[in-house]
Amino acid sequence: MADQTQPAPAVSDVPKPNDETSPGEKNKFKVYTRTGDGGSSCLFNMERREKDDVIFEALGEVDEVGVAIGIAKVFVDARWGGGGSRDGHDDDDDAGRKELSEKHENRESKIAGLTARAALEPLSTRLAEIQSRLMDVGSAVATPLDNASDAKKRRVHFSETHVDELERWIDEYDESLPPLKNFILPGGNEESAFLHMARTAARRAERRVVPLAREEIVDQVVVKYLNRLSDFLYTAARFVAAADGARETIYCKAR
Repeated sequence: MADQTQPAPAVSDVPKPNDETSPGEKNKFKVYTRTGDGGSSCLFNMERREKDDVIFEALGEVDEVGVAIGIAKVFVDARWGGGGSRDGHDDDDDAGRKELSEKHENRESKIAGLTARAALEPLSTRLAEIQSRLMDVGSAVATPLDNASDAKKRRVHFSETHVDELERWIDEYDESLPPLKNFILPGGNEESAFLHMARTAARRAERRVVPLAREEIVDQVVVKYLNRLSDFLYTAARFVAAADGARETIYCKAR
């Protein structure tokens, strides 16, 4: 299985297509390269490091955030009927899925004036956007600033505008939520619980990247993005629970 914690291998590391393959398969590369079998891998700046290096530890944590968000997105889509049809399903099955989707789309959410689709489809789009930005975060982490060419630094530059975008989304969702006066326990419904899980993964990734930023190996804006991402996921978890009418469970101190 492909390991997305590893940057793309060098061209010389990638197996060449087999000349004996058919024309349609000639440009198809294998998922595995065997170049990491010795326990090392190559960064974007072409530097090889051991796989338990702090850079790869950080890359692995960032990868886990994207996976956790993908799981949450599946449940968000199921709540409003999104996701579309799957390949390999016949027309009757697709028609049934469409009917079910329309039923969900027209269902009112518990957010005033919004259907389930109006409330949750934009969130689904934003979660997919975040997954792509996390791939960019991985590229930045895989390119240590103390040992990269100016061209590679420009290519993996991570813009502060991505942080600003998360803040706008947080403010938007926060307007629909009751003021937060107590600590709440993760849960509510499936999508909320999985967004909370993604939040904790984002915090863990942030803790791995902070030392790299401290040593100026990674740009500080990457830390800011991961920090703000956990805030966004927390707010999004509250939002999807509220849209479903799920009651928040308040933390109670032991007596």
